[in-house]
Order: sequence, then C-alpha cells, then structure tokens
Amino acid sequence: MITRIELSSFMSHDHTVIEPAAGLTVLIGPEKVAGTIFRERWPVCGFELQ
Repeated sequence: MITRIELSSFMSHDHTVIEPAAGLTVLIGPEKVAGTIFRERWPVCGFELQ
C-alpha cells in the first residue's frame, strides 16, 4: 500500500506531500496539476496505469 507521495521541483509542484487514506483515493484538479502529473510520473516509479 502506498502511504506517502512526495513531489519536489516537478512540473507545477515546488513541494507537495500527499498521504492517502486507506481505501480508494482519487486525485482531481486542473490540467497539469493533479491527475496528469501522476499519470506521467508513475512509469518512472515502476508502476503502469491503464
């Protein structure tokens, strides 16, 4: 289970920490702020999103 996500100097994020709750976590927001960034970053972390 992923318990902490931290972004530093990545796209529009100077420093962002997300600590998702147990269960389903949904990230939403304007383009290039939330979901897009994580879809682009997951492959680097070894995860593949469909």
